[in-house]
Amino acid sequence: MNRFVLPTLLALGASLVSPSPADAVVMAPASSSKSALRESDPAAERSGAGIEALSANDLDAAEAAFKEAIAANPRMPQPLIGLADVALRRGLRAEAKKWLDQAILAAPYDDAARHALSLFHFTGKEYAEAEDALRKALAVNPKNLRAQIDLADLYANSLGRPSDAIVAYRAALAIDPTHAGAHNGLATALAATGQFTKAEAEYRKSAELAPTMPMPLHSLARMQLTRGQTEAGLASLDAALKLKPDFIPALLDKGDVLLGQGKTDAALAVYDQAVTADAKHAAAWFKRGAVLQILGKTADAERDYKKTIELDKTFGAAYNNLAWMTVESGLNLDQAATWADKAVKLEPDNAAFRDTQGWVYRAQRKLAEAETVLEKAATMQPPVADIQYHLGMVYQDQKKPDQARRAFDAALAIDPKHPPSKAALQKLGDTVKQ
Repeated sequence: MNRFVLPTLLALGASLVSPSPADAVVMAPASSSKSALRESDPAAERSGAGIEALSANDLDAAEAAFKEAIAANPRMPQPLIGLADVALRRGLRAEAKKWLDQAILAAPYDDAARHALSLFHFTGKEYAEAEDALRKALAVNPKNLRAQIDLADLYANSLGRPSDAIVAYRAALAIDPTHAGAHNGLATALAATGQFTKAEAEYRKSAELAPTMPMPLHSLARMQLTRGQTEAGLASLDAALKLKPDFIPALLDKGDVLLGQGKTDAALAVYDQAVTADAKHAAAWFKRGAVLQILGKTADAERDYKKTIELDKTFGAAYNNLAWMTVESGLNLDQAATWADKAVKLEPDNAAFRDTQGWVYRAQRKLAEAETVLEKAATMQPPVADIQYHLGMVYQDQKKPDQARRAFDAALAIDPKHPPSKAALQKLGDTVKQ
């Protein structure tokens, strides 16, 4: 709810549509009678036809209708914005920018054209330009609720400026105090600045204004859980799931909490609900696979990890876990190496993935490669005792006892109770005495 799906350029630009307080865009002419609209304003009628064609993704028909509207009224911004939308959908950013510039030139005091320009910049991750366009749209029309919320969302989600987001969300609520999404966004920004009591009040206000929607309660749960309020967080998750039992984000979070509490079977049951609710949700399959791996059901875990990859070929953790299970079994090390390499390629800054890759190399007796990979992993933050231990084992394999000792000592500096490193040091000491 905090991050609403950005509307299309047309939804932003067309004065023929009226966004509802819940941000649903109704693609309909302002007049209740299409025939009356056609008789009174041919340009508006053709622009409306372009909107309808665009909503059906008929880009050729939309383009033709918008050009007919421009021929009827060259200073009307909506069809120019529509042509920009067509161009953007075709991947022609330069052409889209040309049409938007023309729309602003045709109607310099029309906030819709500048708002549409902000979306253009947002889709190109040109966030500073998007901010500038939104500010100019609001300067033209300070009551543009959608632009005000988009500005707040931009601050909160893309620019990392929660204090500015708070100001912008409050400005949106000054326009419409009943906007549940703005209350939810304000709550998240307040939480990001440490104002947790105020944030909770805003989450609850959002839930009150949107009593059938689980998102505000889910957002509240996440804030509570990150603050260590586990029971309160679980209660909020259950409240969200009571509204929508198949709400995947809340199901996954609840499973994670139960798993963290050591309630493995209960967590598995929740993840089962998630994959039943949405069989195409990659993270749900991954999480279920992780629990099955913990339970020692490696064949079932492998099946779920492979399902994860089938749904999302960029899911690095699934490749990593497949590699780890395979190297642990000692079977098909070449396949394990392929999976580990894929995980590292997807997330080169993930120390755990590099650790797995190094451990696979060790199993393959590629000790020089294992040393290089694990030395890199050991420099990454935060420090991990297991990585130092694995590095020490590779040093030991290469008969480098001094380096091995330093690695095991480093592991114990991170975790003084790390049993494998204690045992390795004792064994290494015995070896040195001999």
